[in-house]
Amino acid sequence: MFRWALFVFLFATAMPVAAEPCVQAWNHYKNLDVEKALELAEQKTAQSELPPSLCLQVQALSHMVLGQTERAGGILRRLFDIYPEHVIDDPSLSPSMADMVNNARVASLGIKANTGAQWIDSASLKLKFMIEGRVSETQTLRYDARFPQSGDLVRGELFLKDRVNTATVPVISGADISSLEINGLIRTKDGAVIHQFTERLLLEKRPKPIQPSLKKNNQPWYKSWWLWTAMTTVAVGAGVASYYAIEARNPDCPGGLGCFEVNLD
Repeated sequence: MFRWALFVFLFATAMPVAAEPCVQAWNHYKNLDVEKALELAEQKTAQSELPPSLCLQVQALSHMVLGQTERAGGILRRLFDIYPEHVIDDPSLSPSMADMVNNARVASLGIKANTGAQWIDSASLKLKFMIEGRVSETQTLRYDARFPQSGDLVRGELFLKDRVNTATVPVISGADISSLEINGLIRTKDGAVIHQFTERLLLEKRPKPIQPSLKKNNQPWYKSWWLWTAMTTVAVGAGVASYYAIEARNPDCPGGLGCFEVNLD
């Protein structure tokens, strides 16, 4: 009985003692004694194969405060790999530090792809691929876009540049397209497949083709192009004829007028 009571006592007191260095490190960090906080946290994590989440948090935030962002990023990734549900509750974080924490959390997730589609016009669709997770490890996305109503299939490949990527696909058939099935593969730079997905999308009503407008000419006849073209042609012709007539006049005629001779032999 005594041994059992002693075991319970030691187990109950061991947990607070084990966590105490991390709590102390966190208190030093909150009091802006960053170097002391980092020292205590590193000592504790070095002694444990599974370091406490609070100590990893103190290490990461301390490195960020000291401007050592690369080391901070590595520790954050380790923190969220071991403790995916861990929440860093620190209202003093600057926007850039909060972004770094959030990016590390997202990067620790597995790759996930969500898709969307929107009509551009009656003959084309814009596909949107939203990638979550370790985007830095991805390189390309290959997709098959199948239209069940018509049986048409469009294939394509994208180089992933960001978390949101778009592609435009033609819609060949004139059928009433109301849904779309997308099958995709995400590959790494080495060509290894790291994610495969299938998604079925319901589309909005297909836009109607734009018909060329046939406007009735309501201009009065005296503003018609053909009338003014004909008048211009006549005027130019008359001018040319007058020019040659003047050039051909006989200087011996009275008044310099044009005249002609009649020989009566």
